Amino acid sequence: MKVWQWQELNKPIDEGFFSRMILFVSILTETPEDEIESLPSSELIKRFKSIQHLGQVHDNNKEVIDLGIDLKLIPFEHLTLGQFIDCEILVSDGFHKNFCKLIATIYLHSKGGDLYELEYEPFSKVNVKVRSLLIEDLEINDVLGAGNKYLKWRESFFQSYDIFKDPLEGVDEDGATPEELQIIKEEKVKIEQDKESQWMNIVNILTSGDLTKFETVLNQNVYLAFNQLTYINAQTKQPVPTL
Repeated sequence: MKVWQWQELNKPIDEGFFSRMILFVSILTETPEDEIESLPSSELIKRFKSIQHLGQVHDNNKEVIDLGIDLKLIPFEHLTLGQFIDCEILVSDGFHKNFCKLIATIYLHSKGGDLYELEYEPFSKVNVKVRSLLIEDLEINDVLGAGNKYLKWRESFFQSYDIFKDPLEGVDEDGATPEELQIIKEEKVKIEQDKESQWMNIVNILTSGDLTKFETVLNQNVYLAFNQLTYINAQTKQPVPTL
């Protein structure tokens, strides 16, 4: 199954089992949906069963994929802040929807290795949109594991920094007074509003609002950037946007 087929099958639809079966057969056989809909139920079920195995996905990935040039899955501890922000914007907007762009962000061309230090191409030079179109035609089982690995890594990453803790964690709303509930409600609204500009706020903190430093900060290692952010927060008590 190709990546684009997997994406189509994972689009949210409010339909029953037979509708999903029609969609499955249509996408996997690349046959117009109305043509599949016109089949007798017995024939639809027969076709579905004959290709059902093609829909099986595995949590695997290739370390290197071929898009005309070899692209290598980078260790996530080597992500730049800019890459990380792009990945988070994509995941927040929809993992399945933006899967190809995510893969285009975490697989980079490299040179070196063996006796030489592995050197990755500058992410700022990567045309993610063009690469994502090529990734659509890869086999999903060659890259799905890489996307899932990123999801697991990001969860661990967020848990490793206290600045990402929910400020309302542990708040007992059941025992709160009407006045306290109003404060909690206002705080929730503020947290949601902050999310809209959270990444820009973080970069502004790290650069002290100096636009000339943006590129340098975005090219910093993600761990270095957030260690620095934690230090600034501890020294200045400047609130860090909740993620």
